Amino acid sequence: MARILVTYGANPDAQDSAGFTALHWAAMHQHLETVIYLTMQANARTDLCNHQGVDAISIARGEAVVKYLGRCDAITRRTRIDVRKSILT
Repeated sequence: MARILVTYGANPDAQDSAGFTALHWAAMHQHLETVIYLTMQANARTDLCNHQGVDAISIARGEAVVKYLGRCDAITRRTRIDVRKSILT
């Protein structure tokens, strides 16, 4: 479903009334294939928090989803640090 919606122009980072994104829902319900699609192809942000301040990795269920999002989070943090270093030098 996420793939179809994004294909037809849906914003992968759109949030519902509670602040949940498609990535939150996919992670919470252990849909690894959807999590991978949203992060790798739809460029969904892994750092968005819902209205309670919870991001997708914090709400993730299932070992595979948690591990995958943990790797994405590490890459995102490393990239932010690299960008800051390049701006400051």
